[in-house]
Amino acid sequence: MSEEDASYNSDLPPSSSEDEGDDGGAAAAPPPPMRGRRQGVSAEISQSSQEEPKAIASHAKSAEDSQFLLSSMTGNSLFSHLSTGSMNSVIGAFFLVEKADGEVVMQQGSDGDNFYVIQEGSVKILVNGNQVATKAAGGSFGELALMYNAPRTATVVCDGRAKLWALDRTSFQAIMRSTESSRNSTVADFLCQMDLFKSLSKEELAKIVDAVQQRDYKDGEYMFRQGDAGEDFFIISQGNVTVTKSQTPGAAAVPVAQLGAGKFFGELALSMNQPRAASVFANGDCSCFTLDRGSFERLLGPVSEVLGREKTLYLQQDIRSLKDQVRILEAELAAAKASSIQSIMEEPLSLDVPADSSEALKKSIEVMKGSYADAQQQLKLLVERLNATKEKCKSMTAKLSS
Repeated sequence: MSEEDASYNSDLPPSSSEDEGDDGGAAAAPPPPMRGRRQGVSAEISQSSQEEPKAIASHAKSAEDSQFLLSSMTGNSLFSHLSTGSMNSVIGAFFLVEKADGEVVMQQGSDGDNFYVIQEGSVKILVNGNQVATKAAGGSFGELALMYNAPRTATVVCDGRAKLWALDRTSFQAIMRSTESSRNSTVADFLCQMDLFKSLSKEELAKIVDAVQQRDYKDGEYMFRQGDAGEDFFIISQGNVTVTKSQTPGAAAVPVAQLGAGKFFGELALSMNQPRAASVFANGDCSCFTLDRGSFERLLGPVSEVLGREKTLYLQQDIRSLKDQVRILEAELAAAKASSIQSIMEEPLSLDVPADSSEALKKSIEVMKGSYADAQQQLKLLVERLNATKEKCKSMTAKLSS
């Protein structure tokens, strides 16, 4: 936040101290993929969502002007979550406002109607007649006019000639309603094709559609790692993920599954209230719909039977994998005992070295003792891994039976 923004807010309701507007400088870089919840625009939008849709005016502008507006809005939280189509609609709805030196753009106490982006020139911000800040080319002001019909809390006056682009509240909210409706329709069409949700009523599905959030992941980026606390349920909407798992403590994680669009994961940690049993990362760029723990527990009751079947399949798969590991470890142990190190048990290697032995011989015997101890330790670790794997297999079999 710039010093100017810290000292005023041109469009806040009198009781609020929330910042509005950018830093008045160059346009910010595009934000990273959104991780949190979709940001609601305002209560006014949802209250009027049942109104008849109105045509949104589109005002002609050059490619240069359109690119300027796109750059200016990319770093603004009000617009950064919009799809390409919705962003183009917003850019089209901006209209040109040119003002002369000293001309008032908005008056303190008047109703808020437009949001402004400065393309050329600068403006002065006055509160109760006193100048508190300036805004230069690339800056913007009046965001809250897009959300609330509240009186302006400052006067904005042009400092020289200025070229501004304005967006009115009616057009902005109509675009937001259309965006939300289109988004919900797309998500609903996707989810209703999944076996998991086919048994749901339209009302039940609509609640899930409203609750899911979209998250985008880059190639190699982890959704979560084995041992993490479970907080979200994931449905892959685009792309693929790789699932890896370490079956016993200290063992390397190995791939156990590849999942694509329409598959889901992460429900075990939520339904069983346990840490993540595996790691999952993006195999190429991908997108997921997610439900947080509260929404998962509140909304997925009707599909608990399907989730229960999936849980059983996961456990059966783990048991098969553990049994395979037991067989492999038993074979390794049998091979070790039958090899040249079969005499390696509990006793350390004991060799008497004559006092008059050469330094080379003494060094060779020390190396041999070290190798013996290393081989003995490896054999012990192998037995420990075998026993741990057998115990885990036994535990999971008991869990599946219950």
